[in-house]
Amino acid sequence: MAAPRMVISGQVSERSHRSVPRRIDPDYAWTLLGYIGIAFVIIGSLDIGLAWFPFALGSAEWEFGTIGASLNGLPLPGLGLMLILAGGVARESTIQIRIAAIASAALVVLLVVLGFLYVTVIPVALAEVQNAVVRAGLMKSIVKALALLVIYPLLFGWVAYRGLKLSFSK
Repeated sequence: MAAPRMVISGQVSERSHRSVPRRIDPDYAWTLLGYIGIAFVIIGSLDIGLAWFPFALGSAEWEFGTIGASLNGLPLPGLGLMLILAGGVARESTIQIRIAAIASAALVVLLVVLGFLYVTVIPVALAEVQNAVVRAGLMKSIVKALALLVIYPLLFGWVAYRGLKLSFSK
């Protein structure tokens, strides 16, 4: 059967194939999300990395502020890592899944180390603050950081476990 013909201002034309929606390759969409994930990891890691310079390990104030800033900046690279993993799972890319899982495992180790460092500076930070209003803000910051130091390693640990398990089961 011939394609329908349309009359437009006195001319007869064949209906263009462009009027039928093209099917977009889902693999391309997952690849695109993977690239967006890489961008998120780079941008977020740059933000976190800049918080660590100038490096002043040994200063309780610097350690307290830097670790807090790093935890606050972690959602963007974390989301990027999850996009990379999701793209790898959807495309069945073992190497992409393993990279995301290993990066997640490395984050768990880093977060545990930062957690121990953070816990050691809490008493110093509390001893330095006498103002009740500032102390209340400091306590909120400590509670938030401690919650993130529990939630993030659990999340990234689960992602690392599931990703490694999936990548080696193929």
